[in-house]
Amino acid sequence: MKIREMSSLTNSDYISIVTTFMVMTDNNLKCSMCKNKHRGSTKRQELLFKQKGCKEVSTNPKTQYKPTHEMTGASPILYYTCPANLRDGSASSLISVYDNYDKGIMPFSGGLLEQPSKFVEVMDLVHNLTSEYQTQRNKDLAKRRR
Repeated sequence: MKIREMSSLTNSDYISIVTTFMVMTDNNLKCSMCKNKHRGSTKRQELLFKQKGCKEVSTNPKTQYKPTHEMTGASPILYYTCPANLRDGSASSLISVYDNYDKGIMPFSGGLLEQPSKFVEVMDLVHNLTSEYQTQRNKDLAKRRR
């Protein structure tokens, strides 16, 4: 199954990239930050880890990703464990080349039209995720200033 009929990205690709992007940009999903933030009694930590789904898969969703208007046609993702457990190193590597791609520096020889179509689709997805992230960040900053 494809996320869009003509897409070369599978649902698995989509979930992997979205999840990895979330983990890379949200400090609440970084294990070390979470552990430091919630230091204290072992019982309190264990309760928190259970609530977040750090060490197990739940029967109820722990969190979700809801696409915005930037992601027309994209599906929400329900997570039954902490998304940090699902971070993908390959997706992380692809996301890290986005800044160069956005500046016109291509990873493969040739111009944009000579790049693999799946790579271009991934960069389009990362662009949309980055746009969503910036929009949400700007909204959060505006709320704090009030």
